[in-house]
Amino acid sequence: MLSQRLIFGFPLDVLATGLVVGMAVLLALFGLVALLRKDRYRPRPLLTDNEREFHRRLLSALPGYEIAPQVSMLALLEPDLKTRNKRYWRTFNAIGNARVDWVILKDQKPIAVVELDDSTHDPTRDRKRDAILNSCGYRVIRFESRNRPSIGQIRETVAQL
Repeated sequence: MLSQRLIFGFPLDVLATGLVVGMAVLLALFGLVALLRKDRYRPRPLLTDNEREFHRRLLSALPGYEIAPQVSMLALLEPDLKTRNKRYWRTFNAIGNARVDWVILKDQKPIAVVELDDSTHDPTRDRKRDAILNSCGYRVIRFESRNRPSIGQIRETVAQL
């Protein structure tokens, strides 16, 4: 008779089987917990304090206009491709999650996009976005967060459009 190897006083084959069964039970429990766990969300403000203050400036400067904050670029434009192929989806995904800070509307028609450039803005990415918006006829107005324009300067900039 062959001698069985013992670990902690148990035959190796019994320990191996127990280990496999134990891991299967743990994986099943983790899977069950993952299925039962609900995705959780929390509210967040639409605008930062900085953006809220600037939004008030826009409203004061442009009383005859509508000001829409945090507008999806997909609300303003879409890929100019008839077939929904890989190129369409690549073009779509390039703007899919992008938002502009504000859209200025006159008679519910967009006349300009306003961006308040702060530390979250990347100049290279912004140039690409501006080119996309410009290609669809949208004027992009950029203001520096550090050096915000007065109400009069905002009014003058928009009047020049």
